[in-house]
Amino acid sequence: MLRQKGMRKKPKLHPAPPLPTILRRTRRHIMRKFILIDPSITELGGHYYEYAARVLDAAGRHGFEPVLGANRGAGCLGAGPWRVVPAYRFGFFEPGPPRALRWARRTAGVAFRRAHGRQADAGIESGTGWANAWSSMCFGRKRRAFFADSARFFRAVPLNAGDLVFLPTVAEADMLGLADLFRADRNTTEATWHLLFRRDVPQANPGLARSRRHFEQFASRSSGRQVFFYTDTEPLTAEYNRLGRVSFCTLPIPIANSDRPPGGEIGRGGGLRHVVYLGDARTEKGYHWLPRLVSDAKAAGLPVRFTFQSNFNVPGGEPAAAEARAELASLPTDFGVTLLTEPLSSQGYLRLLLAADVVVIPYDAAAYKARSSGVFAEALAAGKPVIVPEGTWMAGELRRAGGESGVIYRDARELAGHLARIVCDYDHYRAAAHDYSRTWSHYHSPDTLLRQLAARSAYFGSPTGLAAHAILI
Repeated sequence: MLRQKGMRKKPKLHPAPPLPTILRRTRRHIMRKFILIDPSITELGGHYYEYAARVLDAAGRHGFEPVLGANRGAGCLGAGPWRVVPAYRFGFFEPGPPRALRWARRTAGVAFRRAHGRQADAGIESGTGWANAWSSMCFGRKRRAFFADSARFFRAVPLNAGDLVFLPTVAEADMLGLADLFRADRNTTEATWHLLFRRDVPQANPGLARSRRHFEQFASRSSGRQVFFYTDTEPLTAEYNRLGRVSFCTLPIPIANSDRPPGGEIGRGGGLRHVVYLGDARTEKGYHWLPRLVSDAKAAGLPVRFTFQSNFNVPGGEPAAAEARAELASLPTDFGVTLLTEPLSSQGYLRLLLAADVVVIPYDAAAYKARSSGVFAEALAAGKPVIVPEGTWMAGELRRAGGESGVIYRDARELAGHLARIVCDYDHYRAAAHDYSRTWSHYHSPDTLLRQLAARSAYFGSPTGLAAHAILI
């Protein structure tokens, strides 16, 4: 049955055993397939693929046969360690209004939130009725497509008693498409379903009321199914729990194995500390603050050089990000700036991370108040000092680590001053970051995530115990 807020849980008599023990207890009942479905995976590399690959690898290590369900454009993945089933039409942000409208709304929203805080959501929603009409139409189309694609997928990969279904990047339209599948396919009662949400809850009406209505609709149409809800940060879990219809808990972030060489000396140029920005060049991620950081660091005579990942997320880039990249590209060579204007492969990303001395994360604080950051999580796992904004999940986690693995800033105009603090006492910050990396990596690992899902499925699931299939959408 659907777990609802306020329902009493069964008493937990014993701690969840290690995953291999659960597997041994249920060996004769299961086929041990792990089916991972993410409609946003279209190619090798990128956030969605890396997340899936880490969890699938962990499943394989623990005796499952991994299967990957992906976007219909993922046929290029070809032969690999997993069976690939390209079944889904739309990724997380698809379909959408025309690109120009989508870009205009996003850009206006970031600027308005920066000026007025997260309560600006109400102004953004109420002031763009014509855009909301487009959004409503796209929402319905996405919901119908998710239902049809899922029905087709599960005909190819039938559910068996005890199967585990995990959706790691859920949009509300996907959730309602899943509810439609529940009503159409009785076989969905065989599985436990695990839904992970990673985007903010709207903070004001009409968006807040709409989200509550969507969860009410899902709950009313999911009778007889065992469904569990998650986010990947404690602040975001609190936001979703305030919706009041279902209960959320927090999952770890599956970071790649952190047993790596220190890497601080890799790519060192002339004894300069290497300052790195990772991720695409976006306004929401503060890319437009980087020219000021470079100029102020140069004026202060800091012994640093910079490498900035600078590929755009949309053709031509957002205006502020495009202007910032042009400004950085025009700087003289003695400013020590290297721009990487093409997307990085998984190995290229890892090499750049390991070559960093400091990772700068100048994200928009309002946008990342509760949301997780893969760059931040990976930097801590790699033992790299970080610079992060106040009022974010990142700042809270840095304080939990003791506050010595990096610095927290309040004003992005003062980034160079905070960088100077790390550079002047680098050995201290580096040692603290390195010491905390193992604690961080032990929890934020694919194996920990897999154990948590498997333990819940074994405890709340059917008498056969652990899932025969684990399905990640």
